[in-house]
Amino acid sequence: MKKKNIILYVILFTLSLSSLIIGIINLVNNTNNKERSPKEIFNNSIESIVEIKASNNVSETFGTGFSISEDKICTCLHVVAYDTSEGLKFYDNIQIRYHNSDEYKEVKEVISYDLKSDICFIKSENKNYLNINYNSLSEGDTIYTISNLNNNGLGIEKGIVSVSKILIDVGEYKRECLQLDLTVGSGSSGAPLLNTKGEVVGVISFRMRDNSSNIIYGICYALIITAELFNI
Repeated sequence: MKKKNIILYVILFTLSLSSLIIGIINLVNNTNNKERSPKEIFNNSIESIVEIKASNNVSETFGTGFSISEDKICTCLHVVAYDTSEGLKFYDNIQIRYHNSDEYKEVKEVISYDLKSDICFIKSENKNYLNINYNSLSEGDTIYTISNLNNNGLGIEKGIVSVSKILIDVGEYKRECLQLDLTVGSGSSGAPLLNTKGEVVGVISFRMRDNSSNIIYGICYALIITAELFNI
């Protein structure tokens, strides 16, 4: 075989290989950027989300949490702790339950928390965890949450962003939040707010009350997350 033919074959092979690699990269990128249906979001996320039960000898509360790494679950601080005259106190018993389990599992360690933002991280091993997206949302964006609504087990809800950034007075703190047209209830606190790709874009935190102290239904607030906050 002549030398110039060998060179030609090498060039053609290299071009073919390059095209194949580029095609694979584009396929992966398109898959990652693909918007998912509510069913896909639920099925892809459910193994990363837990019901939370916290109790002491006086009271019991329920909420939601979600894995953000192989050993860390995020939830709201008020799900696992409460205010006393002596300051913040964690419930004596904090337990989690995965969707495919009938039994609760004891949480043995609170890793860290931020009182101002109402965020808490607890320790639990899980190979499945959700991807985080710190990009800001806009008014009208479609969002989802998967939560332990009314302590009836994990289910998915769909809504939209009504206000993309709002400062809310919560006790002595101001919290930067997303205002959502979304149905949540008791047990939804700590649930992940998900975009249409199934990425975490916020944390369901609280609802507001009217002048008569009645809960305003259909509107809720999610904490705007940051890389700094998720690495405390």
